[in-house]
Amino acid sequence: MELYDEIIRNTREYLSAYTPRCYPYDEKKCWEETASGEMIMLRDAAFELGGGNCESVNYTCVTSALDGGGKNEVLLYGPELSELKGDASFARIVFLTADPSVWEGLNEEAAYRFIRDLEYVRYHVYPRGYMVRTSAKSSKEQARVSREALKAGISFEKLGAVYIRKYLQNPGIQSVQVLFLTGLYSLVPFQKEAGQAEAVTEALNHILKGMPMNCGTCDLKVICDEVEGMRALHQKKR
Repeated sequence: MELYDEIIRNTREYLSAYTPRCYPYDEKKCWEETASGEMIMLRDAAFELGGGNCESVNYTCVTSALDGGGKNEVLLYGPELSELKGDASFARIVFLTADPSVWEGLNEEAAYRFIRDLEYVRYHVYPRGYMVRTSAKSSKEQARVSREALKAGISFEKLGAVYIRKYLQNPGIQSVQVLFLTGLYSLVPFQKEAGQAEAVTEALNHILKGMPMNCGTCDLKVICDEVEGMRALHQKKR
């Protein structure tokens, strides 16, 4: 699976000037979850991530290469939750390594569903004292952190562990890296990559639905031309 590899490389290049805090995955450190999404009123919040005038972005990339050495870990670029004094820009980016033996056994339709199911994991994580608002259309993700959770010791390390545990429940996933970005001056480069990730997935969907494939007029031609692996899928489907 090479469809998202360039996006992963670009993201790492953007972050190469920063030194992250690295938290190896420990299931025992997972923050407590609730049965469903929790409503946190503004008056009960310590601050918002990506709220107000602050930028936010979220995207997920799947690869079959052991990017990152196959480690399950949380990488934090910026302040920890306990260090924030107010609202801040926010990004949550996930890199997933798929088991090649599982991925290679999927047909095109199953591969698309596999990718979408992994993207939808974000809608099924409910950390206590951490209310998430996600916009699939704009790739935005905002989070409201309660004062109570902050006092109880909520952290990106513990939040990231919850996400990792959820992704690893999929037998097709070998390893997970969760990246949190807080307080960066601009998230524009990452917003661009989020848009590219969604464009790749939509181009894959376009191909697999068997839609008319007149490459000369297709709006998605640029994606097929640029993304490694996409043209091969395209020709196979044709």
